Amino acid sequence: MDQELNGPAYPLYLSSSYFNDTQILRPDGYQRLMMQLTELKRKDEDFDAPTMIAQYNTSWVLLSLSVQIHRHILRGEKIHAYTWNTWQQGVLFRRDAVVFGEDNIPVFSAVLFHTLLDLHSRRISRDGTLYEALRMPDGKELIPAESRIPFQPGIGQVV
Repeated sequence: MDQELNGPAYPLYLSSSYFNDTQILRPDGYQRLMMQLTELKRKDEDFDAPTMIAQYNTSWVLLSLSVQIHRHILRGEKIHAYTWNTWQQGVLFRRDAVVFGEDNIPVFSAVLFHTLLDLHSRRISRDGTLYEALRMPDGKELIPAESRIPFQPGIGQVV
């Protein structure tokens, strides 16, 4: 792991409902862990969901998640994670994350692609001022991943 892990490590809660009958973390368990992590990080940045809804009438939307599993997470294991903004292009945000087990060895790495939903129009927000306010320094990409979002002219642009 050559990413310099700056910032706080966030403890993540593992619900028993995240696991299947054979005690393997289900795919939606990875998604729930990453949403939990993202919300903890955004709360520190004052861009968590309640703040975004109250101040901007927008909400974060997960568009895509890619996971690289290094080993299975054990039920009841205490895990923690680091996350950082990787880049922002137009309305698309990429965030990378790495989750560690109790042994401080990575259990999985992830890439998340987000955007903002305008809650009034129920469409992707095009508020360029808001996107500029949310711009953060770019970080290192841990694993290759594509947003899987087919961009058309004008779709990924802000005004």
